[in-house]
Amino acid sequence: MLILAVLISCCPKLFAQYGVSPSQTGLFFDDLRGRAASKIGQNSPNAQSGIQNAEGSYNYSADGYSGTTTSSSTTEDAGSIMQDATEQIGRPRTATGYSMYSLRQAGDYTQYSGPYPTSTTFFAPAFTSDSQLSGHRNLQYGPLSLGFGLSNVFEYDDNVTRSHTNPAGAAIESLYFNVSANYQVTETSALQMSTAIGFDHYFEHANVQPYGKNFVLNVLPGSSVSFDGKVGDAYVVIYDRISVRPATPTNFALNTTNVFGIFQNDAGLAVEYPINPETNLSVNFMRSDSTALEKAFDVFDRSVDSLHTSLAWNPDGVWTAGLEGGVSWIDYPHGFNSNGTTDSAGVFYTTPLGQATSVRVAGGVQDFEFNKPTVPTARIDNYSLTTPYYNVTISNRLSSRVSQALNFGYEAALNVTSNYTTANYVSYGLGIIAWEGSRLSISGYYENARESGGIPGNVATPNGTEKQNLEQYGLDLYLSHQLTSRVRLGFGYHYGIANSSLVNGGYDQQSFSFDVNYALSRKLSASLGYRYFMTDADLALLSFNQNRFILAMNYNF
Repeated sequence: MLILAVLISCCPKLFAQYGVSPSQTGLFFDDLRGRAASKIGQNSPNAQSGIQNAEGSYNYSADGYSGTTTSSSTTEDAGSIMQDATEQIGRPRTATGYSMYSLRQAGDYTQYSGPYPTSTTFFAPAFTSDSQLSGHRNLQYGPLSLGFGLSNVFEYDDNVTRSHTNPAGAAIESLYFNVSANYQVTETSALQMSTAIGFDHYFEHANVQPYGKNFVLNVLPGSSVSFDGKVGDAYVVIYDRISVRPATPTNFALNTTNVFGIFQNDAGLAVEYPINPETNLSVNFMRSDSTALEKAFDVFDRSVDSLHTSLAWNPDGVWTAGLEGGVSWIDYPHGFNSNGTTDSAGVFYTTPLGQATSVRVAGGVQDFEFNKPTVPTARIDNYSLTTPYYNVTISNRLSSRVSQALNFGYEAALNVTSNYTTANYVSYGLGIIAWEGSRLSISGYYENARESGGIPGNVATPNGTEKQNLEQYGLDLYLSHQLTSRVRLGFGYHYGIANSSLVNGGYDQQSFSFDVNYALSRKLSASLGYRYFMTDADLALLSFNQNRFILAMNYNF
């Protein structure tokens, strides 16, 4: 265990853990309130079927979007403004493929490890392989509506081991099947399922992939089954989210041994009850179990039980204020990190500013209490923390062609190689339709994080330092252009800097990407992509370059 801890702690997501990080817990209840309102409307006898056409395209001459089927309402609420704007931050996650890591999200196994916040909701995150289906339904049988998509990706990586002196190439095949289904059980209840499930096959060097086998099963984050309905005046959703995917406790740019496979299941019951026309009480209980897929990494196994509540007051139908908080019980069955409890309590306020801006502000106090070890251990850590937190999200649509989002705050979260981490963070995203057929995304981030503990004599440093302070910042650019009705081009660039308090723990990284997508038919498309990474580490032997060539086919049934 000590050897493993030393290997993975050489240096080290705003969507950290639900129930522990107030930023995600608050967004969960925002999402629950929005889901309750939309589902109650969808489940009414006069609701539409829920089948949608393909994603809308921007009509430059009309200065707006066309091609989508929406609800009968033509007005946009604050949630839709925020969702559109925050997508500008999340988009670089799949566009350029950077390998910077947010220490705030290191302990959240179900989320991607990029420094940007998620651009999707708790209940139904978008699937990265779902480029054509986009969550829309394409078949209907009575009360059952279905959407199917199939994605096949072939990749060649000329330095799959990320080696400075002895690069080794590998071919990787990936196949994903996407399903989105909705069954109207009664007039006021519905069963919904969405998943993207598939596998990766490493033709060479299977030892470097996350599960230590030639075939890698993946169930992408956001795969879920949920049942929505009403019990009296209360809206109830029972849900279960499953993911099987790689996870990382640290930054793989400096170590090839710290990516591991994880199975995570999040099962919960959420209820929203209208106390009166102006006040809603929301309660959620969730059980989260995380299990490593290889015995060598089972020290990261973890169970978290969370009970949280939110009281929202909306007196005029415009702004909302309220209280939110709760408690989480954390258990590590193998004792690498300490068992404990985390509490949080605070206030929040959301409001639209005019028709184009939405603001969410929250703040309060977090309290972490972990059990101290009863036997001597080489690991050094802190076991209690009481700290204020705050988070602010400002989303703005400057025009029909320009949207932006700013998110910043401070909070504590669970870590993988220590009990917790604290971080100041800020992210900004700007999305622009600059000319006909174009989409430009510009994003930047900054994070200053501190770990609560670590292992003395860390491999990244010879001086015995165990706790890491990490400062990192970066920029992402992505430009796509619809060259013809069938051909779309994409160009991406990432530059990031990570400064670590550990000797030889920092690095700079650049990546370039190019993609061309060709629509063979309304349902079938093919794409060709190229990625080039340049990593310059403080320790020269950890620096590496990498070329990745990607051929993908997507079919929407």
